[in-house]
Amino acid sequence: YLLHYFNCLEDWLDKESWSTTSVSQLSWSLLQDSFHTTLCLQFSPAAIAIAMIYFSLICLGVEVPSQGAQHSWWKAMCPGSTEDEIQAIIHNMIELYSFENVIVRG
Repeated sequence: YLLHYFNCLEDWLDKESWSTTSVSQLSWSLLQDSFHTTLCLQFSPAAIAIAMIYFSLICLGVEVPSQGAQHSWWKAMCPGSTEDEIQAIIHNMIELYSFENVIVRG
């Protein structure tokens, strides 16, 4: 799902935004880190992939143009997902990194 969504997203973003940011690299890293959680048991692979891209875009400060669009970019790519679902996945990832930070600091 992630690779398919990257191909679609690349068409939504201008070439400069896509080539100067590391959206794909960060999304891939987040997806790998998500396997340290139970997300894959709770949500569909499509929803997790969209959430990782969404989270990456937020972290990198990249906005996907949506002027005149009937649906947001993520809804167009993954119509079965809800905003609450995506936010829950992102929140779970933030908790993972917060927990990791606590362990490292001891």
